[in-house]
Formats: sequence, structure tokens, C-alpha cells
Amino acid sequence: MKLPVEVASIELSDDLQELRVDGRVFKPSTRLVGDLKPVLASSVDESLQGEPAYFMFRSVSRAVDEQLFKCLCLRYDITVIPPRVLGEEFVKTFGHYHPTPYGDLSYPEVYEVLVGEAHYILQREERGAIKDIVVVRAREGDKVLIPPNYGHVTVNPSSKILVMANLVSSTFKSIYEPYKAKRGAALYELADGRLLANEEYGETPRYREEKPLRNLPGAAGGDLYTSFLKNPLAYRFLNNPLLTPRVW
Repeated sequence: MKLPVEVASIELSDDLQELRVDGRVFKPSTRLVGDLKPVLASSVDESLQGEPAYFMFRSVSRAVDEQLFKCLCLRYDITVIPPRVLGEEFVKTFGHYHPTPYGDLSYPEVYEVLVGEAHYILQREERGAIKDIVVVRAREGDKVLIPPNYGHVTVNPSSKILVMANLVSSTFKSIYEPYKAKRGAALYELADGRLLANEEYGETPRYREEKPLRNLPGAAGGDLYTSFLKNPLAYRFLNNPLLTPRVW
């Protein structure tokens, strides 16, 4: 499968085990169905525990661009989520928060849907309580900015494969424990399309919906990889949360 990236030839193998970028070969880290057990709304057949839920290709780039990403402390990743229903839910990522580099703002992140569609469930917590829940429904070519202080989960809500890219700081490790402690996000997206509140959070505000972006404010047009190469400094906010553009 050739991915829609203008400046580079990026191809995903049919078995999803290899990504080729202008001849460079990348292998994925694999999240198994069993790994998602702590964050699922309901149990999944034990026979599925060892099957892959999604594939994560980290620090993807052409050889000629690798040093630029490193110098700016940024990482371009590609995540592949095949269609699947896990118990009552659509397949999803585990969910995580980002740490704060300084002050009280955490690192932001940018996603782009390359193939398929994705639902991003974002949540902001203060003093142990959820203060805001946002759902963004994105299709091919759409971009989603994860603002500072929002945890997030990505759902593949369709019968087709989801391939998404993300651009994020390379200087930190994601924080998964809060999602594990609460059995997932504040909302579960069920296979019948309903969004179900996670009772582990107690009382939470009603979720709101926001639209995805076609281009980030101040950034060049095109797919995320191409946009970054055209104007790398437009993405400096990924290491300086104070510079994050307001999108909603």
C-alpha cells in the first residue's frame, strides 16, 4: 500500500510488518489485543489475546531528512490499526497523556489520517477530575492537534484499515498509567456507534465535538511530512507548549 505522502515514497507491506521509505526499511512495535485488556469496556475472547491490535512504526524518515528531525528533537511516526471489534468496542489505542517540560503545560502532538478514518477522544483532567472531553472525527487528509494537557485515544470506527501519522517531540515518554487505572478513557466507542461513559471516572461533563483541520495555523499545506519539510519551524511548538496554536 503506497501512502499519500508527497515528498517521499512510503509503502506499507501487505502483512503490515514492514514500512519502506525511499528504500529504507522500518519494522513495527506491535500492541497485542491482550495488551489492551486493562483499558477495554468488556472482556475479549482469550483466543484473541495474542493477536495484533495495531502496529507502530517509530521515527520514520528518509535518510536525507533524519538529521533535521533529530536536530529539532521531533519524531514522525506511522500507526496502523486494522479493523476489529474488541468485545463491545471498536479497536482503539491504549491511550496516554504527555508530561510537562516546564510549568503546567504538557507537550502537544499532531496527527494526520493517511488512510481510512479515525475518531480521537481527548480528555483534560484537573485535580483528579475530568473537566473536558472532546471527540474529533477525522478522515483522510485531516489533521488533529492534541493541545497541551489533553490525554487521548484513537479509535478505528470502520471496517477498513486506519493508517495515521503523527509528529511529536522525541524528548519524552508517554504516560499510560492514568488510563490503565481507570480502565481506559472517559468514553468508550461501542461497535454500534454509541459513546458510552466510563463509570470509573464518576461524574464527567458531556463530551463536545470539534472539527479536524486540513492545515495547521502557520504551517505549510500538504500532508504532515511534506508540511514539516516546507516549514520546520512552524512545528517548534511541539517542544514549546506555550507556542501551541489555538484551534478550538
